[in-house]
Amino acid sequence: MTNDVLKAIGITNALIFGAAGFVSLMPFVPLALDVACAITATSMITIAGWLSAFTVSAVRKARKAKP
Repeated sequence: MTNDVLKAIGITNALIFGAAGFVSLMPFVPLALDVACAITATSMITIAGWLSAFTVSAVRKARKAKP
């Protein structure tokens, strides 16, 4: 996956997680929504890890390319 794809997935997950988090504050929310929040949060953490890895890799390559 490229950095742009990961960023798009990360933004989508943030929007979903934000909306689900807002709804989960309501007292009538079923357990399934809490599970969806947990899955989305796990996905967000994974995407953040991949983005960090790609960023570190790109910075290292850029530093090596400088004369």
